[in-house]
Amino acid sequence: MTGEAKKRSPVAFLSYAHFDFEHNEPRLRRDMEFLRGEVRQQTGEEFLIFIDREDILWGQEWQARIDNALKETTILIPLITPSFFKSPYCRDELSTFLELEAKVKRGALIFPIYYVDMGLTDESEQKRDKLVRYVASRQYVDWQDIRLDAPSSPKVLKLLSAHARQLAKALKDATPETKKLAKRPATKRPDRHAASQSTGRSRTSSRPVILPSGKRKPLENHVFINCPLDEQYRPLFEALVFAIHDMGFVARHALEITNPSRSRLEYMLTIISECKYAVHDISRTELDPVHRVPRFNVPLELGLYLGSKVFGDGTQRSKNLLIMDKEPFRYQRFISDLAGQDVLAHHNKPQEIIKNIRNWLRVVAGREVIPGGQILWNRYLRFKKELPLICRQLNTSVRDLTYLDLMFVISEWQKSTSL
Repeated sequence: MTGEAKKRSPVAFLSYAHFDFEHNEPRLRRDMEFLRGEVRQQTGEEFLIFIDREDILWGQEWQARIDNALKETTILIPLITPSFFKSPYCRDELSTFLELEAKVKRGALIFPIYYVDMGLTDESEQKRDKLVRYVASRQYVDWQDIRLDAPSSPKVLKLLSAHARQLAKALKDATPETKKLAKRPATKRPDRHAASQSTGRSRTSSRPVILPSGKRKPLENHVFINCPLDEQYRPLFEALVFAIHDMGFVARHALEITNPSRSRLEYMLTIISECKYAVHDISRTELDPVHRVPRFNVPLELGLYLGSKVFGDGTQRSKNLLIMDKEPFRYQRFISDLAGQDVLAHHNKPQEIIKNIRNWLRVVAGREVIPGGQILWNRYLRFKKELPLICRQLNTSVRDLTYLDLMFVISEWQKSTSL
């Protein structure tokens, strides 16, 4: 194992069924990131929650990386849903930690999250499945009531903070013997890679592989957004995020950065490396009204993305990007080196933004079935009309929505109004 892998060794392992994470990915990412930061705040030490789709080293065999993660982990966090106990991988991960607990004679290595009701407290379920019985006997945290609440609501944050206190105590109680035993040879379990091949699904399509900085494989459906963040641009930004998700892609932006332990530039490089597609809007060239200097974040991130295409490995070089400006050919007056790029104009109109991103993704992603620009625009108008009511139901307001809140609301709205 390389020095970098050792440095990134996790202290917690999130165990989940594939569908559960894919169905709730933006929300779970946000909650796990907050939980990780809250534990660090309460312990004063770095705390990593290992989600295997984020920590699989390029070139390593799939099953071997999962085994290595279990050997280096001190805490297991099972995400309990009806799918969890049907997954042979989840069952094996849980069984492995139960064996570890028996060896160290401690019961504080497994901290389940009860995410979706599956009859955990039902005696008949417990009699039928001993793993259900084991989990039901644990001090699990019930997330069922907060799963659909706004991620930044006080109710959610208080529960996550309480959960963090529980994990912090477990880390404090951990003994050297526990950590030593955790490095024992892992038990043999089903090969996830072989299973994906047998079902005809690629490893990246069912559980995307994201690699360490500099050696990452871009995700086929992730779109990096590089755009202004001023108040005037907000309507265009929201339309852009909505359209990307409504077409079945995942929008990524610097606003998702919540981990203070990593520099913003380091996190930005991670996001860029994970996105096969990118949208860059260079329409803001005016001086900042307060400091009287231009903002260079957008051209910097555009340069980083172009650099990854030129100097990255083969997978990075396959990236695609769309550049937009507010007027045709205006870019030639301030960034003439972009000559030869097909820079599209949006005229500061959300509808134009949606049309441009739709037509571009239709071509570069090679998807035959993508809703037309007018359909996407009509759905966006409907979403905007219903957004204030949705926010009231979540005890928040449209103005108070963070980027991660917005992604969560969009995701939930689209599930209920699928195309």
